[in-house]
Amino acid sequence: MKQEKKELQHYARLRHLVLTLALCLFGGAAAFANDYNVLIIQFVDGTTQSYVLDTRPKVTFDAQNLYVHSPQVDDTYEYRRVKKFVFEEDDVSAIQSVREGECRLTLLGGHAATVSGLEAGLAAKLCDTAGRQVRTAKADAAGTVSFSLQGLPVGTYILSLSDGKSFKILKH
Repeated sequence: MKQEKKELQHYARLRHLVLTLALCLFGGAAAFANDYNVLIIQFVDGTTQSYVLDTRPKVTFDAQNLYVHSPQVDDTYEYRRVKKFVFEEDDVSAIQSVREGECRLTLLGGHAATVSGLEAGLAAKLCDTAGRQVRTAKADAAGTVSFSLQGLPVGTYILSLSDGKSFKILKH
C-alpha cells in the first residue's frame, strides 16, 4: 500500500513537471491560444471537455487546479484529473461533431450557451449567483442543450447539468 502511494505521488510530481515545462516553453505560467480558437482538455478517465469561444481562453494552473478563463467563462478543474490540454485551430463554422466521451461548451456571439455531447434528456439549469434558477432545459435527442442569454442582465451565471458538471458563464 505504501509503495502504491509513493508511485502515485511520483507520477503526480512527474506530470506536474512535464506540464510546467510545457507551459514555460510558451513563455510563462500561462498558455494563450494566439492562433487557435478551440481548447480541449483531456482527463485521465478518458473523457474530454472542449470550449469553443469568441475569445481565446487563458489556461493557468497551480498544484491543485487547472483554471480556464476568458471574458466568457471561468472554470476550474482538479489538476490530478487532467491528462493534458491542447489548443486546436478550427474554422468555428465547421467544427466537427462531438466525439465519444467529449462534452463541448460553445459560447459564440454572446447570445446563447450550448452544451453538446450529453445524454439525451439530461436536465440542465441556468442560475444566477444568488442561486435563482433563470432557465431550465433538457438535452435533446442529439444530446445538446442550449440556453438563450438574451434578455438576461449582465453578470455571472452557473450552467449546471444533472450529471454534476457545471460551467461558470460570464455575460457582458
